[in-house]
Order: sequence, then structure tokens, then C-alpha cells
Amino acid sequence: MKKLLLYIRQFWQEAGNLPYLLMMGSWLAFVMWAFHLPFDQMSRLQGLIFQAIAYLITIILAAWGQRFFYAQAIQQRHLFWRWITLALVVLLIRKGFVYHRVWIKTQVPFSLQYIAEQLTVYSFRVLTFALPVCLIWYFFDRKNEPRLYGFSTKKFSPLPYLLLLLSFTPFIYWASTTPGFLLQYPMYKSNFAAAYLKIHAWIPMLSFEALYGIDFVFVEVFFRGFLIILIGRYLGPQAIILAASIYCLFHLGKPVAETASSFFGGMLLGIFSYYSRSIYGGIILHLGVAYMMELFAFWQGG
Repeated sequence: MKKLLLYIRQFWQEAGNLPYLLMMGSWLAFVMWAFHLPFDQMSRLQGLIFQAIAYLITIILAAWGQRFFYAQAIQQRHLFWRWITLALVVLLIRKGFVYHRVWIKTQVPFSLQYIAEQLTVYSFRVLTFALPVCLIWYFFDRKNEPRLYGFSTKKFSPLPYLLLLLSFTPFIYWASTTPGFLLQYPMYKSNFAAAYLKIHAWIPMLSFEALYGIDFVFVEVFFRGFLIILIGRYLGPQAIILAASIYCLFHLGKPVAETASSFFGGMLLGIFSYYSRSIYGGIILHLGVAYMMELFAFWQGG
């Protein structure tokens, strides 16, 4: 735990600018407020445009704040804008592409629609984050980063993250006893796939849970690998704030408390990733929390 606290302290010494953080926090609060106004009646396309504008203004604020609050120039500006624009496109594709859902509704037997939709959606989510990041690393950045962004063990020690995860357990268990939690979790819902295919019920369940976990791994690769380690090359530790802000906007549409807390979670995981050059800690925490929520929800539901 001492090492993690040292990372937080180092971040604050290098990039702890309170006015800048207040500006970004105020902007994110405004976006969350606006998204839950009459805009909740907007079409999918209108919602996507709203989010695109929110992402773009967030990036512009971060770029402006780099010079105004930190008196620092963005290094290699053309590369920064190239990769951050690609990141924006990837986020919008992940949010906006739903045609696979439509196809399943019309072409797949009803008893298989739930599991087919879940497996297809999560496979698409994994591919959306994994493919561009891996291609950028392989064709443009292998000389600078011998391993894919964040897959370094040089400064990584699992113990602090396991202890931190253990400290979360009582709170997750308490949350699992609340009605609101059980409306959302477990993510895997009862369905007819196993009976229709005449297979054990655990086969579709484990298939879903495996993809569910892989998706979290590549969320870490994208937000704490690509956006922290690569973009941090151009912004320095201020990239942590930008990545956390984008991560917060990525949660728009979820409960406000979850969206807001994602900023603070994104900040912590970003700090750990930036200074350790590793995303393994984030993977441990993300997967640990996600699977504990699933397990406790199954347990509460009997």
C-alpha cells in the first residue's frame, strides 16, 4: 500500500493543479446534469452526437489547460492529435454500433437471442478496443514500447492491489444486499439457451462471464494503457486527468453515482498505471470487483 500512496503523492507533486481539476470536474458535472435533462428522450443518433461533442470539448479543455494551467506545451502535437482523434472514433464506434443486435433479433431463435446478443455484444466490445490499440502498438510503437501498453511487470507487485481489493469486499457485500444492486446484477440473467441446446446451464454462463472479464481487461488496455502510457508521452502526468475525464464520459447513461465515481476510480487507476508503467494492478482491481459483484448477486438471488 505504501507504494501506491507514493504514486499518488508523486502525481500531486507533478500535476496537482487544483484550479485545473476544478475546471475539469465542473465541466464533467455539467455534462452529467445535461445528459439527464430532456435529453434522455433523444434518439440514439442524437445521444451519440451529444457524447461526441462532450468528448471533443473535454479533449480541447485538456489541451488548453496544458498551456494555461501548467505552462507546458504538448509534445509532438501532431501525434497527440492523431492518436486522441482515433481514440474518440473508437469510443463512438463502441457506443454507436448496434446493428448486430438488430440482426440477432430477426435471425436468431428466441430461446437463443439473449445469450447470442450478450456474447456478440461483448465480443464486439473487446474487438473495438483491442484491434486499434494492438495495431498502433505493433506497426508504429514497438520500438518505443517493447510490450503492449501497460503489460510490464518491471515495477509491478500484486500484493498492494490484492490488499486494496480485499478492503473493498465488505462494501461490495453490503451493496449486494440492496434492491437497486440486485436490479442490475448479476449481469448474466436467466435464459433458455441451455435448455434449447440441451447442454449444462454453466456452459453459456461461463462463456458469458469469460467474455465479460476479457472486456474489462481491454477497458484497462484502452483507458490505462493507450490513454495513459501513450498519450502521457505528449501530456506528461496530466494525461491521467484527461483519461479519467474520458472514462467518466464513457459511463454516461449509467446511474449518476456510478458515472461520477468512475472519474475518481479512473484517476487512481491512471496514477497507478502511469507511475508503474503497468496495467496489471488495474486488471486485478477491475476484474476482482466485477466478479465479486457477480458472485454476491448470485448468492443473494439464491
